[in-house]
Amino acid sequence: MRLAHLADVHLGHALMNLKAREEAVMKTFKRLMARVRECSVDAVLIAGDLFDHARPKTEALDLAVRELSRLREDGVEILAVSGNHEVRRRAGAISPLRVLERAGLLRHLYYSPGERTHEHRLEADGTTACVHGLQYLPKRDFIRESPRIRRTFRPDPEADVNLALMHLALPDTIPTESEVIEETYLPEGYDYYALGHVHTPRLERTLHDRPACYPGSPEPITFTEASEDRRGFYLLEAHPDGEVEHEFIEIEWSRGLTTVRVSGDGWRERLEREVRRARRRTRYGGPVVKVVAVDVGASPDEIERIAERAGAERCLIDVREREEGDAPEGEDRPEDLTEDRILERALRRARRARLRDSDVDDDLVLQLMRRMLRAVREGERLDPGDLIREFKRELLEEDEGEKDGKDDVEGPEEDEEDPTEEGPERERPSEPEGDRRDRRPGPRPARPGGQSSLDQFL
Repeated sequence: MRLAHLADVHLGHALMNLKAREEAVMKTFKRLMARVRECSVDAVLIAGDLFDHARPKTEALDLAVRELSRLREDGVEILAVSGNHEVRRRAGAISPLRVLERAGLLRHLYYSPGERTHEHRLEADGTTACVHGLQYLPKRDFIRESPRIRRTFRPDPEADVNLALMHLALPDTIPTESEVIEETYLPEGYDYYALGHVHTPRLERTLHDRPACYPGSPEPITFTEASEDRRGFYLLEAHPDGEVEHEFIEIEWSRGLTTVRVSGDGWRERLEREVRRARRRTRYGGPVVKVVAVDVGASPDEIERIAERAGAERCLIDVREREEGDAPEGEDRPEDLTEDRILERALRRARRARLRDSDVDDDLVLQLMRRMLRAVREGERLDPGDLIREFKRELLEEDEGEKDGKDDVEGPEEDEEDPTEEGPERERPSEPEGDRRDRRPGPRPARPGGQSSLDQFL
């Protein structure tokens, strides 16, 4: 039996809202699908984040339907799990994978306590494979559900091969420790772990002494990811004796993301030379360039003009000044990168890049940043709007103390609705214009009886 294992396509993603980047992701996906068809596979395993959003753009959905339909016409079965970009985040929401399943294009696998929605059997060339699929779960929910997950996800003794299809991060795969799931919480006994969520291409690990592989993103979606050159998917050969061979199949991608670092004398010539080189490498679309300029004595506008004149389609400019104690460009000093040091650097760069003056005290901003980091690290349910209003009150109290008898100046109302409370997934009911008024958000509504936070992601 031959299978293709792919992940993290992110159809609909557009870095910096550039149409060129959105089209690059889509064109690379078409190249990937063409290569999959050339391999004459029996099934395709999609380990999450086929789409960049739980409500994908129509162009992204249309492309997925067209490409998956071609596979289905060839008799290829398609199994998929939801990634963190596709999971339901509000009541009544439907995963885009569920829509594709109802259209007969794929089988949507997901873990739900007491149900068998995570399991599907494949048969081809005299080999039987059982695939168990687990969607993305936040670490806190995963750890809480781990005993039930390990009881539910058990290899099928009647199958020749057992495959686990999951969207999660193993230790030492990403720097965000709050998303890493340790081996002890994960199901055992599978012959191959088809993983997604880590965008690094061709990343191979072992899980319970068996292969656990990440194909990575076919098209990088950040400048950091673009440093990895080889991109593609895994081609699996499953044998009746339980052995699963895996081979990484490379595909072409746009090569349209580039980071250029310049400093000192001659930076203009170097910038032009590197941008022209990036333009020659780009397969389709124009190069999108991130310019890191250190000690160049020029404004971002001037740097951007030079880069675009050399052929860059769009630029992201990061102007820095080498400061006392900073490591030279290109060198890291991990021992100096404490949490406070990182936050101070972030604040310093934000100050240099600000668009308007601000009188907010740096210590207060750093305190807010530390508070939010601690909440994320400890898994605390924190409403950013409430936290920001709390710090607003502190600012107002400080201002009152500094006035020392001066006339009152009208400030923002304490119960003014804060725009940070409205996330991309939250929808507010329409209401008559005359009924709108400032409101202080009330306590978070209780979940329906028996519903866990896990249920919100199913």
